Amino acid sequence: MGTHPLGASSNTKQKIDKTGVKHMRKLLFIGVAALLLLPSTVVAGEDHKVFVCKYVGTPGVDERLQTGDNPISVDFHTIPSYDKDNPAKDEPAELVGDEFTDQHGRSLVIAVDNGQDEPECPTDEVEPTPTPTPTPTPTPTATPELPTPTPTETLPDAGGGNEPTPHLATLAPTDTAPASADNGVNYTPFVLIALVFIAALVGSVARRTR
Repeated sequence: MGTHPLGASSNTKQKIDKTGVKHMRKLLFIGVAALLLLPSTVVAGEDHKVFVCKYVGTPGVDERLQTGDNPISVDFHTIPSYDKDNPAKDEPAELVGDEFTDQHGRSLVIAVDNGQDEPECPTDEVEPTPTPTPTPTPTPTATPELPTPTPTETLPDAGGGNEPTPHLATLAPTDTAPASADNGVNYTPFVLIALVFIAALVGSVARRTR
């Protein structure tokens, strides 16, 4: 007894359907695995970047943020302080806060780029130091010179003390000569002779009147 053609066609269709379901399951599994692996791949790629702020000018004098896109996201392997052989400097987070200098000026690593919004760069701009105005030097005024007082001679105290002796006025010397020495003539002998003569004369007159 032969097989009915309709039954053979039905069996073939069932086999095809089973094969298709297996393929669909495989594709679905691959798709789910890809979706599970995709976020980790994206995150891993972002974790290899850091945000860097660029500055121009002289630090502490006129330093300021560089114009344009600031901060910028760069691969952390390009940071000069990165060292794959140093466990303290081989990860992006370990480079945050590091500074380096290029041909434009100073650069600062401020954060790890993990897909978040760009952070703001520190803007501690320094005002230029004003030039101090010189203070005029005052012209000294001349002080009039006072006469130096003449010191007076101090006589020692009779009691041995140190009390000051009042100043005695000095009298100017005057030209005086003794009366007996006037013109160099001494009149005393002549006066005595005149007195003796007068006495003798008086005595003679007196005797005559008797």
